[in-house]
Amino acid sequence: MNELSNDKKEELSVGDYVAPREDKDLLYDSWEQHNYGKAIIASLDPFFLISECGKMTWLSHEKDFEKVGEAEREVLIVVMERLSIEYFATLVASFD
Repeated sequence: MNELSNDKKEELSVGDYVAPREDKDLLYDSWEQHNYGKAIIASLDPFFLISECGKMTWLSHEKDFEKVGEAEREVLIVVMERLSIEYFATLVASFD
């Protein structure tokens, strides 16, 4: 992960690592009782986050997160694969 210095905070974009500003439970996995410290932005509208390993997803609000770095190419591939799966599942569900 390419980390940012405190004086280099930028606007959020797809591929950025983000962490919750205050409520640390925003990236919580209740099934495994695990709190992810950061996630990658997969979409800005809607604000859709995916865990680094591609296992977890969250739909949230941009205002609740701050940029903490930028994902490397390998991580982006995992994130985009998961986003494709989510999109396909949405399409399939729309035919029911």
